[in-house]
Amino acid sequence: MEWLQGRSGRQKIYFRLGGVENKMMVNPLKILTKIIVLINLAAVFSFAAEAPELPVIEKAADFKLINQDNQEITLSQLLGKVKVVTFIYIRCHQAMVCPLTTKNLKKLQDSLKGSLDKRTVILSISFDAEFDTPGMLKKYAQLYDVDFHNWHFLTGDKAAIEKACQDYKFIAEKGEDRIFRHSAITFLIDQNNNIRKIYFSNLWAPEEIKRDIMALLSNENTA
Repeated sequence: MEWLQGRSGRQKIYFRLGGVENKMMVNPLKILTKIIVLINLAAVFSFAAEAPELPVIEKAADFKLINQDNQEITLSQLLGKVKVVTFIYIRCHQAMVCPLTTKNLKKLQDSLKGSLDKRTVILSISFDAEFDTPGMLKKYAQLYDVDFHNWHFLTGDKAAIEKACQDYKFIAEKGEDRIFRHSAITFLIDQNNNIRKIYFSNLWAPEEIKRDIMALLSNENTA
């Protein structure tokens, strides 16, 4: 095989098949362009193959609560963004429950910094309305170095909190020792406020939720 450089910048490739000499004009720029296109297509199909299936479970119930800065927050005002919703309380003494949930969500928030964090919101709803005031929630969040621009720590009056817990089937029972016996559950809610996935206990990793968020964001025409 012989390579010759022509004046036009194209390369002539000579090769023999069955004793017959063939000539083919090749434009390196066109070849490079085709390679890039193929790589991009491969990446798209690879993501599509790996993207998790996230069917609509049910419509997420709306709520009206107050965040750490005494601002009213409703789920309906967050249409167009992907939401991660969980339930916690400050005085949780089980290291592997509320504290671990908050630590993992902080890792998730850090991993979303950039263009993704403008399209996602984390909501931590306290179910201890008596103790977890907006001021207390803010101090608690600051212990985890939370960025409040896309993470709200929510509370409200007893009736509003009980309704949110009931709507999301979250169980929390207060004992005589003032300690809550409660479940651990986190919800992934899409841009149209549909519940798309439920993560039970803390049997999830920040990377898993990030992958699910990216799957929802890759399809803006969510059901």
